[in-house]
Amino acid sequence: MTAQALHDACSCLELSPDLPLASGTALCLERALLEQLVETTQSIGGVLAGLTGAAPEVHAAGLFNSFDYHLSAEGPRLIEINTNAGGAFLQQALLEDARGAAARVCGAIEPRPFHAPAGMILAAWAALRPGRTLSSVAIVDVAPESEPLYRDMLAAVDALRLVGLEARVSGIGSLRLEDGRLVDAHGPVELVYNRCTDFLLAAPGSAVLRQAWETGAAVVAPNPDVYRAYADKRLLLRLAAERCALRPGLEGVLPTVEVTAGAAEELWRERRGLVFKPFSGFGSRGVLLGAKISRRRFDALADAGYIAQAYAPPLMRLVRVGSETARVKADIRVWTHGYTPWYAAARLYRGQVSGMRQPGEGFAPIVWLDSDAQGARCSA
Repeated sequence: MTAQALHDACSCLELSPDLPLASGTALCLERALLEQLVETTQSIGGVLAGLTGAAPEVHAAGLFNSFDYHLSAEGPRLIEINTNAGGAFLQQALLEDARGAAARVCGAIEPRPFHAPAGMILAAWAALRPGRTLSSVAIVDVAPESEPLYRDMLAAVDALRLVGLEARVSGIGSLRLEDGRLVDAHGPVELVYNRCTDFLLAAPGSAVLRQAWETGAAVVAPNPDVYRAYADKRLLLRLAAERCALRPGLEGVLPTVEVTAGAAEELWRERRGLVFKPFSGFGSRGVLLGAKISRRRFDALADAGYIAQAYAPPLMRLVRVGSETARVKADIRVWTHGYTPWYAAARLYRGQVSGMRQPGEGFAPIVWLDSDAQGARCSA
């Protein structure tokens, strides 16, 4: 099969609509892009490590960081970096579904290694508690059952139990300290896979978890040091400054400045090419597209803790949703341990920002297309 024929055949692979938080579609991309994503992530992460001076234990505690990208003709463009990014434990089932669908189109498919996410937790424990055996893990959030990614937490429990660990989902309110150990309703907790969005553990309800982290009563990963090293939006300002200084490896960093009263008029003139993000935002909360912002809303951003980032349009795709065709946007999430790339998948969405509420939205596994003089192949 020629490269173009394979690309056309794979451009809209329909998958099972019944998998949790799945878009029902695979995304097909050129194999060379995967190499770009890995190289870009490692380069940006390495620069960040130098800028923040994060110790090795901070990187070890960086469970399921994510480097999120939009794709441009010039290569991946970093949109943001997150800690405790959800969805990693759902990817195995999505990948298996994609391999089956791609094999029907390609005739044969080269399986790519899937780095099981449970292995990241084991690796973190080995680095942070060398020589000790891990027995119990709690996946902790404020109100886990009400979270959109609760199914991902349940998948984490299943995966951890398969490698012999005692694992459960726990509400943060169930945690307490007893005789220097962290416990929940089910007993001792040695490692907390922290899914809370109180990234600095500053809220009153996070006091026990913060104390457990500070005293070493349990491994808490990720923790406030990880957030400060990777995900504070002000780090995008520092990366952009390094890019302006022609630091190698930062071509994927978008121009970014702070929104201040002094810069307001220039930013207002340039607003259609910008996106505004709060320092402490997550999950697209508070994100405003300059093309749609009112002057009144814009004026409230000055000196309110916002950055202005150059707007990189998302990838657009046509997908089948039931009997209809829908136009969706796509971004690429690279999960990392610290800044070591672990796995990549796409997120499809329809609105201004990523969401998983409408038909056709959700995670999409990636089928990588590769071609040479002998023909074309696909791998997943």
